[in-house]
Amino acid sequence: MSYEIHVGKIPKGKYVLHHCDKPLCVNPTHLFIGNQLDNVADMMGKGRNIKGEKCPWSKVTEDDVRAIRISGEDQDTLATRYGLCQQSISLIVRRINWKHVP
Repeated sequence: MSYEIHVGKIPKGKYVLHHCDKPLCVNPTHLFIGNQLDNVADMMGKGRNIKGEKCPWSKVTEDDVRAIRISGEDQDTLATRYGLCQQSISLIVRRINWKHVP
């Protein structure tokens, strides 16, 4: 609402994003137009994305990830042990997920 009052109409399919990262902020100088990709890029550029153990729904630790990667066991066995599905184990092993862990 603040953006439309002070700046102009929000283009269809776009969102109002915040330079200040405060969702309740209505200061028009803190607002800009973007899409979901812009929002994600802004978040990552500012280091606000959580990953790994800091993520509250993470089922494994960085130590678990290292152990999974060096284990010689099959992925189904590892999945059962760590409470994950086989596909998640595969993504860890192939460094698609948890790629920040050496």
